Amino acid sequence: LFSLPLFSTGHNSISDSYLPRNVKALAGKRMTFISCGHCHTGSIDEDGNTFMWGGGWYGRLGVGDTTNKLQPVPVDALRGKSVAKLYLGAFHTYAILAKSCELWGWGRGDRVGLEDQSDQLKPARVVMKEEHPPPIELIDVSENMTLVVTGTDTFNDKKLVYSWGLGRYGKLGASLSLSPFLFFSLSLFLSLFFSLSFSLSRCLSLCLCLPSTNT
Repeated sequence: LFSLPLFSTGHNSISDSYLPRNVKALAGKRMTFISCGHCHTGSIDEDGNTFMWGGGWYGRLGVGDTTNKLQPVPVDALRGKSVAKLYLGAFHTYAILAKSCELWGWGRGDRVGLEDQSDQLKPARVVMKEEHPPPIELIDVSENMTLVVTGTDTFNDKKLVYSWGLGRYGKLGASLSLSPFLFFSLSLFLSLFFSLSFSLSRCLSLCLCLPSTNT
């Protein structure tokens, strides 16, 4: 794994580096996924182990404290869970597990999506409110909100969209919700559109829908 300058490069130094350099702390490991947030970085190796480094504010590195890490450190709370992907916001982080598709989050308490609004220093499972939530198909994370689309629900044959975080300007699609809030079902959309995708910014949520050939 090679990285460029700034605070979260993983080179055990805060000095700038103007050319890509090998991240020595991960030497010998085969890395399969990397994601960058606001001054923090996460990576996954071929065994599904998670490594985080950079600014530790609000516990967003998931290692049990809020101190900065200048080189990659393992997230021990996820050891053995086989993480597939990481999603990094400004002050919070998510991991999706490979087999169960469970969503685990940590970091700033009013962003993560847990009933407990205190800062989460270690990963905790984010549970959707439905009795039988289908697997997660898509997730997008911005500075202060999260949006999740689930796959087809085998019980209701429909896709579901959840949002949570800070609801200013109506960007959650509903009233303010700090834990996962189901704000609409895609069952109607799926009859009219396909290839839905979402994009989030600090103050805005967008949904791209292409007309279905069946309409």
